[in-house]
Parts: sequence; C-alpha cells; structure tokens
Amino acid sequence: MGKRQVIVTFPMRDPDVIRQVNETLTDFELSYISLKLPLDNLELLRLYCSGDQAALLDLAKQFPKAFLDRLPEVEVLYGLYFPVDLLARAPKLKWIANMGSGTEQYGALGILGSHVTLTSSKGVAARSIAEFTLGQLLMMSKRFADRLRYQQAHQWKRIQHLDLYGKTLGVVGLGEIGSEVARLAKAFGMRVLATRRREGGELPPNVDAMYPFKDLRSMLAQCDAVALTLASTPESRGLIGAEEFAIMKKGALLANVARGDVLDEDALIEALKSGHLGGAALDVFMQEPLQQSSPLWDLPNVIMSPHNAIGMDDYPGAAFAAFVANLQRYGRGEPLQQVVDPAKGY
Repeated sequence: MGKRQVIVTFPMRDPDVIRQVNETLTDFELSYISLKLPLDNLELLRLYCSGDQAALLDLAKQFPKAFLDRLPEVEVLYGLYFPVDLLARAPKLKWIANMGSGTEQYGALGILGSHVTLTSSKGVAARSIAEFTLGQLLMMSKRFADRLRYQQAHQWKRIQHLDLYGKTLGVVGLGEIGSEVARLAKAFGMRVLATRRREGGELPPNVDAMYPFKDLRSMLAQCDAVALTLASTPESRGLIGAEEFAIMKKGALLANVARGDVLDEDALIEALKSGHLGGAALDVFMQEPLQQSSPLWDLPNVIMSPHNAIGMDDYPGAAFAAFVANLQRYGRGEPLQQVVDPAKGY
C-alpha cells in the first residue's frame, strides 16, 4: 500500500521543511506544487465569492497540469485556492487544510457539508492581528496621523489627544483574534465588552460583560471604541449600519480587521463625515482593492491599510507548522483542530 498523498500549494521560506516532514511522517508523502494563477489573492477571493461558475470553470483549466494530474490520488490538500470542480477531480480527497483563516472561497466548491473536512488556520495570526488592532486604536486616540502631517508640513503644533485607559472597548466577535484584542485592551486598563454567537457559559478571560448578537446595540451604546473581529457569514454581513452608528457614542472609534461586508460602507462614510464617528481604522473593504473614487481615501479621520493586518515575521511558516501538527493528529485518527462548521461557515 502506497503512502497517503498530501499536496502543499503554498511556498515555504525554507524549502527543505517538506523533506523534513516527510522524514518524520512516514505514512504520508508531502509534495509541493506551485500554483501560479493569473489573479492575485484578492482577485481570486472576489471571483470565488461572486459565484460566477463560467469564470470559475475557466479558471479551473488554468491550474498547472502537474497539479491537476495529481488530484485523482490526493487525500489531503493544503493551500488557499483550488479548482471549482475539485470534488469531481479528486475522488479520494478527505481533508482540505486552508492556510488562511477566512474560508469564504469554499462555498463555490461545494465543500461545506460534503464528505470532505475543511479546516482553517484560524488563530495562527491572532496575536499579530490583535497588536495591529490596538495599534490602530492608539494611532487614532493619540492622533499620530495628524502629528505626522504637521511634521511633514514643518509645523510645531500641539494636539489634544485621548487616553485608552478607563475607556470602554466593544469587541464584536470574541474568537481567537477578539480574545487577544481583549487581553491587550485590558493591559491598557480598558473596560472590555464583547459579543459572540454562542450564548451562556462562564465569562471569558479579560471580558467584563458578554452580549448576545441580538443585544449588540445595547453594547455599542456604551462603547468609546469598537473592534470588529468577527467572521463574514450571512448573519454578519451588514451587521453594522446606520442605526448602529447612530447608537454609538459621539466621537467613538472603530477598527475593522474582520471583513468589509460586516458593515455598511455608505453609512460608515456618512457617520465619519458628520463627525458622529470620531475615526475609523479600516483594513478591509467591500471592494478590494478600494476604488479610487471612494471618499474613504480622503477623509481625515480614516486610517487605511490594504488588507494586511497580519504582520507576523513568517505567517506561512507558522500556518504550515499548525497544519503539520494537525496532520499528525489526522494520522493517529484523532479529531482535527479548527474544523470549519458547515452551518456557520467558520
């Protein structure tokens, strides 16, 4: 009986790491195959989420022949994007390990709810993204962008700024990232409120009060700052709109490291223009790259980053290490970690 076939499609900084894993996990044979597709990751995500089957089938033909030829024998896949007709091409496939945390692209493949288990790399970058989020809140509260503008203009001008200490932070989505944001916020002396889908249970560490999603507005009304760290699901899309912004305190700050579709971008722009929302730090947008015509580019109370809140020194290496640990469990017949719930989509 041959070795169980595993294909890795995302490059490692250390190309020797796959050989090392093969020497350790002797029941498996890991192979790296580069997927050089005509679109970048953001364009691919947009295409997969569009549901355009004709375009996705055309893209499936553009995957490297070396990869497509191996699919009939593969049991485990590790990467980000795969052909839309994957299930037909890979009859022996049992597990897809997504090297990112978001898994929206797999809806088009029919993976969720199928015989194939899908796992994510959720949590690998939680600490790094939480640091980024607190950095965003500090940048807004201490008005570092204004300070930099005055420096560039050679203006010696003092600015009134705010403290995070004693302020109330609302964390919308208390998963791995949200929990790390709460931990760091507590280190700054903030009061932390949070929401999550699951109700009941003990109060999580570093959280002063929990609210179910149905009571989101009650939480928002108390917040000086809000961090969006939830997954994009049918229930969460458009969760924060004009009514939610109106309920928030005048001058409140918002940081979004979740997905662009969890809030109403037009309502956000109006809240920022009116001054009701004091500032927004946005790493994600409804359309990426952000359209040049978007008012968000020029609003003085907006800080933007191009969907790269992950700032780890070696995210691919850390995600691959988590995958290998999961592969060891898989080989021993143990339950996998970070399995995506088909009903929730994360």
